[in-house]
Parts: sequence; structure tokens; C-alpha cells
Amino acid sequence: MRDLLILAIVFGSIPFILARPWIGILMWYWIGLMVPHRLAWGIAVHFPVAQTVALAALVALVFAKDRKAIPLTRETVLLGLFAIHISITTYFAWALSAFGQWEQVMKILLMTFLTPVLIYGRQRIMWLFLVIAASIGFYGFKGGVFSILTGGSHRIWGPSGSFIGGNTSLGMALIMVLPLMLVAAQMFHQRRVGIPILERWSMPLGYFFHAMF
Repeated sequence: MRDLLILAIVFGSIPFILARPWIGILMWYWIGLMVPHRLAWGIAVHFPVAQTVALAALVALVFAKDRKAIPLTRETVLLGLFAIHISITTYFAWALSAFGQWEQVMKILLMTFLTPVLIYGRQRIMWLFLVIAASIGFYGFKGGVFSILTGGSHRIWGPSGSFIGGNTSLGMALIMVLPLMLVAAQMFHQRRVGIPILERWSMPLGYFFHAMF
């Protein structure tokens, strides 16, 4: 059932992505950070869900009328130079496994460059902000409840086969999003999120983000 639910969410999002490409960016961040398919046990575990969403977003981007140019800022220039640098070092690498790592990193950088093309304005930025905080914070909330129920007798692991699979990696990721979770909780309590569909649930969402924090 969990596999079917995850695949239903992924494939169900494609029509919305084709209509509004920026939703594809949100879906890609959710899959890339939370790695929900790794919480299943069947076909969804190894299904290329991130690639499916990214491909839909790229197709929609071609026809999008609300896209912007990649901003030429200090950060984007440095990120572009970094991409060139790791491409050169990978070409001269002795280990053949370096090319597999390069491919993975370049896919991430591609979607990172496309993010400001489609994510701009208060509402879209807030959606991305909340997706990032909740995707990682989910494991803090889930792991915290588990630790309390088991008396802290077990380690808390992230989703297997992901960047946050190890307990230390997950801990570092949680520390990085702690400020986001706290700010999100405060903004919900103060009703300053700026997303009408979420404003009606401001109080419970505020308490939820405080609980994750």
C-alpha cells in the first residue's frame, strides 16, 4: 500500500507539473530531501521517481510562460565555476566510479540552477521553504517520537541509500534545517506565511513545526 501511495502521488502530480512547472521543483525537492520511496518495500524503492518528476518539470519548462532567466549573481557564477571544476577533475580521475558520482552531482546542480527560474515571488519561495523544512524535519519528528517510546535505546537512521541515510548525516541535516522549522512555526503562529490555502490551518501547522523543532 505504501508503494502504491507514493507512486500515486508522483504520477498524480505530473498533470499539475505540466500545467504549473514550479510544482515540479517542489516535488523534486521533496523527493530529493525526504526520499519517501525509500520508506517503502516494493516497486517504489528502486523506481526512478526523482527522474520522473524532473523530466516532467523540464518538459513543462520548455512551454512555460512564467519562467525567468537564470539570475547572474555571485552565487550562481560560483556554482557554475564549481560545476566546471568538478567536470575537469572527474575527467582526469583515476577511479572510474568518479563518473557515476559526477553524473549524480550534475543532475542536482541542473535542478538547482532551474530553481530560481521557476521559484520566485513570496508564495512560491514560501512553498519551497516549507517543503525543505518539512522534508527533513519529518525524520526529526518521527525519530523523536520513536526515541521517547523506546527510551532512547536505538539509533535513528535516515532513509537507506540516501544522503541522510546514516545517523550522523541525518543529525547534520536536522541541525541545518532547525532555523527553518523555528521560523516556519513562528510565521504560522503570526499568520505571516502568505499562502491562503494554509492560513486557515495556521495554528495546528505552527504547533506541528514547533514539535518538529
